[in-house]
Order: sequence, then structure tokens, then C-alpha cells
Amino acid sequence: MNLDDALADVAVIGAAGKMGRGIALLLAKLTAEIGGDRRHLHLIDTRTDGLDDLQRYLTRFGAEALLANVDMSTDFAAAAGSRLIFEAVPEVEAIKIETLTRLRQIAAADAIFFTNTSSLPIAALEIAAGLEGRLIGFHFYNPPPVQELLELIPSAASSPDLIDFARTIGQRLGKRVVPSKDVAGFIGNGHFVREGLHAVAEARRLAGSPSLGSWAAAVWGINRVTEEALLRPMGIFQVIDYAGIDIVAAILTVMQRYIGGEGAFDTALFDSLLEAGISGGQAPDGSQRQGFFQYDGRRIAAVYDIEAARYVDVAEIRRQSEGTLFPLARPGEGWKELRADANAVVTMSDHFAWLGGLDHQGAAIARSFAAASMAIAAQLVADGIAASDADVDTVITKGFAHLYGPLDPCVRPFISPTKKGSE
Repeated sequence: MNLDDALADVAVIGAAGKMGRGIALLLAKLTAEIGGDRRHLHLIDTRTDGLDDLQRYLTRFGAEALLANVDMSTDFAAAAGSRLIFEAVPEVEAIKIETLTRLRQIAAADAIFFTNTSSLPIAALEIAAGLEGRLIGFHFYNPPPVQELLELIPSAASSPDLIDFARTIGQRLGKRVVPSKDVAGFIGNGHFVREGLHAVAEARRLAGSPSLGSWAAAVWGINRVTEEALLRPMGIFQVIDYAGIDIVAAILTVMQRYIGGEGAFDTALFDSLLEAGISGGQAPDGSQRQGFFQYDGRRIAAVYDIEAARYVDVAEIRRQSEGTLFPLARPGEGWKELRADANAVVTMSDHFAWLGGLDHQGAAIARSFAAASMAIAAQLVADGIAASDADVDTVITKGFAHLYGPLDPCVRPFISPTKKGSE
């Protein structure tokens, strides 16, 4: 299939959703490159008000000039002539299967389907929808127009030609394409949710320690350590809040179903938070909903203590743990500063050398967490989910905006310091 010919008629299903509208914007810009009246981009969503919002969104981001050959519809039949169909409906397996099945019945026999999924195995979807060899996974990161990374997930039924074709489309969309084996969670969430589970286990352990002494203090402490000591844009529990506690629980459920291992992907804590009405994620206005933390704008104001079923003011926790966790970084050595530093690799190595010389609980937690992160990443490579160490590091740096990957040499001496006097 010639790519430019295929791009002349493209459909996006679920185009008014959070991810769908970003994919729609990317495709509006890409299909416009063909020029003339040949191109048709069908943006389909079941919600009429959603399509109105989508038009405003595309206009706001400078796509007004691209709308001449774009049509919006609530009818799946609008995709009947499309050669490329991008599905971005909610990440619920039954909804995706139903949607893909309907589209298969409408579309041409040679149409190629792309499903935006962060965890659902492609083989399970394509078999259930009758699309063997015609469906491939595109895991866009949020928001799609901004995030550079795209995980490409073929199934065992995907031909080399289809994989190459999909990779080319990803590159034409301006993405850094990293392939992942078709295993639930793929590389990005395969690493992220396992880190999240490690953080939960560590919080349970530290909640009983004399220095922290409570669940809220342990969560706050681990979050501070993973952000400041490990030079990340957000701590691990804040990232879970950002993604959505409900979303993380759903990913864990998928991984438990398809990977297994009794209790390996335990959702008990997340389920209890959801039962208490705490879901995280963002409100329609972009503000952060309460989750592990309660927010004042972007600032963490309080921490949810699951034992007491209430939020505890950060000032109260800070007094309790100030002497045991800090310092975690030197002035001017945070994620934001190092991100803008052309010599960040050298500076990060210096940071970890300095951190390795500290003898307090915060440094010990940082070392333990970095070691766990490295072990998770190494296992993804050993299991063939990622093709190389470099692919894991690319997914984490490009998809999660970390300054370094979990297998980067800059952090290795900190995890396994050379003992004094050894060669």
C-alpha cells in the first residue's frame, strides 16, 4: 500500500477524547502535506458536543487552515472508505473489541487499523475483532501532539511489511518510534506500574519505621526522594495521581489477567482509594484531582493517610521527617535546572557521586528505589519486551521526561558503589 495514497482517506474513531483529539491534530497536519482535494480526514465520535469541542481544539492549535478537507461525524459509516483507521476509544477491552468489530464490518478488506492502547495486548484485540494481521498497536503518550515517543506494538500475526509501514507512519507523524513485544503493559507501563507497586511496598515497610512512622509520611517521603534525589519531574506517587489512580488500577488488572502470577499486580490499595472517591487524574479544566495527594494548584498541600482515612497537612509531615530524609540534592541541581543544562550527563554523574556519599535514610531509599527501577528495566530486556537497554531508556526519557534511563551508566555507581579499598 502506497503511504501517500493511504493518507488520502483516514479516519479517527474516538476523535473527541483526550487522546483522540491529539491524534486528530497530528493527522490533520500530516494529511495536509498531500495537498489538493485528494485528502479526507474523518473525525468520528459518538458525542456531538465532543465534536464541537474538537473543532474548537483544532482551531485553537492552529489547525483551522487544515479543516477544509476534514469532516466530523457521529456515524461510524463515515470510515467506510478509509484505508487507515485510528481507534482511540476508552481503554476498556470490551469497548475496543466492539468498536473494532463494527469498523471491520464497515471498512474495506485491505484497511489497516491502529489501536491507541497503553496496556491491552494487540493479539487479544485482533483475534476478538476478526482483524488478525490488520491491527497494530500505537501507544501515543499524552498529549500526543507534544510527546515525542510512540510505542509500536505488532502482534505475532503482523507481517514485516505492516510493521515497516506502521513505523514509517509513526515517523511521518514526527515520533520517536520504539517497538515493544506484545505483552500487556508493553515497555512504558510495564516499567511504570511495577515501579508504582514497588513504591507501595516500600511505603508499607517505611510506615512502620521509627523515623517516618505513618503511611502518609512514608508516601510523602518516597515521593520527595524519587523526585529530588533521582532527578525526576515528579515523584512516583504524584505521577500515579497524574495518570489517574483509576487508570493505574485498570492497567494492573490487564497485566494480572494476561501476565499472571498470583498477586503480582495487586490492585487492593488502588481499589480502596477508588472506593473512598479518590481517583486522581485531571479535571476538565486541567487541574489535578486529589489522589495520594491533595493539591493547591500544582503544589502538594496534603497527603492521604489511608490508615486514618483523611488528608494530613504536609507541614505536619515535614516536621516529622526533616532530619531523616534531607538533603536530597544541592542547590541548582534539580530536574528543571539539569534539563536545561547542556552538560547534564556530567552533572548527573556528579550528583549521584555526591548522593552516594550521604549517610541518611533519604539516600538509602533513593539507592534502593534506583536499584529496583534498574532491575525492572533489565527484566523487560531479558524477557524480550524491549529489544535493548537503549530502547527501555528511550521510552523512559522520552515518554516520562526523565533525564536518564534506568539502565543509564550515570546511575550505576550510585546503586553499586565500590567499597573503599577494593580494586
